[in-house]
Amino acid sequence: MGVPTADVGGAQLAMHSCREMADTTSVTHAITLYTCYFEQLANILQTMSFK
Repeated sequence: MGVPTADVGGAQLAMHSCREMADTTSVTHAITLYTCYFEQLANILQTMSFK
């Protein structure tokens, strides 16, 4: 059984290093992305085909 997924995590510079860095505006961008995605989810799923 497949589950449609997308990797949409926030970007980080030097992940798993002693000094991980991320931009604070990424949070705002993520909120905008997720809001739009879930508002359009029904339309998105209608355009996809699952085999």
